[in-house]
Amino acid sequence: DHRPTLERLLSSATKTSTGKLSTPALRSLALFAEVASVGEEQFLMCEACGALAPVLTAWNSADELVQLNALEIFSILARRRRGFEWLRTHGVLDGLLAIARGGGATGDELMVTLQLPSVLHCLAELLEHNDRDEDALLVLGADGAFLQAVWPRIEPSAGHADGARDASMSLIRAVACSQAGLLHVLTHVAQEGEHHCLHKQLRSSEERAKVCAIGVLAQLCSSSARFYANSAVLAAQQSLRSLLSAVSASGTTTPGDTLAGYAVLPSPELRVAALRLMRALAQLDWGAVHLARCEAVLEYLIHTGSVTLSPDELREKHALAGALVDSPLVIEAVGAGSAVMRHMRGYVTAGPFANLPRSEPKVMEPMTLQPAEPVARNPLSLASIFGAMLVAPGCGEISTMALLGGLAVGRCFLVGVESRSWCRVLRRVPSQGLWQRSKNIDERRVSCSGLVAGLWNEGRARDGRSYRYMGRQQQGAASQQDAKQKQPWLVV
Repeated sequence: DHRPTLERLLSSATKTSTGKLSTPALRSLALFAEVASVGEEQFLMCEACGALAPVLTAWNSADELVQLNALEIFSILARRRRGFEWLRTHGVLDGLLAIARGGGATGDELMVTLQLPSVLHCLAELLEHNDRDEDALLVLGADGAFLQAVWPRIEPSAGHADGARDASMSLIRAVACSQAGLLHVLTHVAQEGEHHCLHKQLRSSEERAKVCAIGVLAQLCSSSARFYANSAVLAAQQSLRSLLSAVSASGTTTPGDTLAGYAVLPSPELRVAALRLMRALAQLDWGAVHLARCEAVLEYLIHTGSVTLSPDELREKHALAGALVDSPLVIEAVGAGSAVMRHMRGYVTAGPFANLPRSEPKVMEPMTLQPAEPVARNPLSLASIFGAMLVAPGCGEISTMALLGGLAVGRCFLVGVESRSWCRVLRRVPSQGLWQRSKNIDERRVSCSGLVAGLWNEGRARDGRSYRYMGRQQQGAASQQDAKQKQPWLVV
C-alpha cells in the first residue's frame, strides 16, 4: 500500500511554515506532475487527492520565481490530453496566451522577460503533445492571429533575447505539428517569401539560431508528409521548397549537400538537426529524390566520417538510409544495380552500428599544365587559339596578352612551342583595332611589354631577332596612337 507515502508527499507539498511554497514543496509538486503525466488513470488519481491544486496556488502567487517553477510543472502536465483540459478549465491557458501576446504579466520587468521563454516552451509542449486541429485553433485563433505576436521575436534584428527567440521557434515548430498549424505557417512564409524571418535564420551565421530554424523546417517537412493527402497542404509545397533552398549557403551547393556537410561537423546540435531534417525530407517524394541526387549525402551514408557519432545519431543515419532504400523514386534515380545502392542496402541490413569504410580523400589531377612536344605540331596550337582571341572583338585582348606574358614567364605553355608561331600571331594583329579598343596606353604598354619580355626570356637563345622585330612592330603601332609621347617605352 503506497497510501502512506503518498500522504507524506502531499503533506510536504502543501504545508509550509511561512505560508509560501518552499523548494522541497515545489519538488514534491513536480514529482506529482510526473506521475500524472504517465497516463489518464494516474492523472485522475493525482487530481482526486488534491496534489495538483497547490500548483495553481504557486502560479497565482506574487513570487516570480515560484511562478517559474509552476510553469515547469505546467509543461509536464501538458504532455497529456487530460492535462490540456485541466489547464484550459482552470484558466491557465488564457493566462499563458496573454503573456505570450505581450500582456497579462505583472511584476518586475526583468522577471517578466525571464518568464517569457518558459511561457512559450509551455505552450509548445501543449501543442506538440496535443496536435489535433481543435487544440491548435484554441491557441492560434481561427485566423491565426496569435502567431502575429510570435513572428517578430524570430527576426534577427528584433533585439529580443536569445531565449525568447529560441522559444518562439520551438513554439512555431510545435504549431506545425497539426494540419491547421502547418497551413498557417506555410501561408505566412508564402506571403513574405525570401524576406521571411525563417529564411533569414536558416542563413544565419549563429549556430543556435540555425539549429532552431532547421528544427522548424524538419517539422514542416514531417507534417507535410503526414498530411500530404490534403489538397491545401499539397498546394503549399512551394513554400516548403523555398525554405529548403535557404539552407544552402551558396548558389552552387544544393541544400542536401549542405546538410550532409553539417552532419559531419564537430557541433553535436547541428549534426542532429541536419540528420533530422534529412530524415524528414526523405518522407516526401520530392525530398527523397533531392537527397538521392546529392553526392555528398550518398557519400555520407555509405562511409564513416572523421567525427564520432553518438548512438542516437547512428540510429538517425541508419533510419535515413532505410527510408531512401525503400523509396522507388530513389531506386530509379540512383539505379537499382549501382554500387551506391548495393552499399546502402548492405548498411541497412547490417544495422545502425555497422562498421562502414572511412571516406578517403580524392587525389586531384595535377594542376600544372605541361604540354608535350606534339602540341607544337597541332594545327590548333596554343598560338593559333590565343591569336584568335587577340583579334576577336570584345574578347578581352588586354587580359589575354597579360595572361600570355605571365604564362611565358612561368614556363607553363611556351616550352616546346614554336616561337615563330607566336611572332606570326602578333604580326597579324592589326595596328588599328587591338590598340584602339584599349583606351589606356599605359595598359597596352604593360600588357605587351609583359608578353614580349616573357617570350624574350623564354627563347632568347633561339630566336632573338624575331622577338626584337616583334617588339619594334608593336612599339610603332602604339606610338601611332599616342604621338605626344616620343620616348621609347619598350626595351628588348
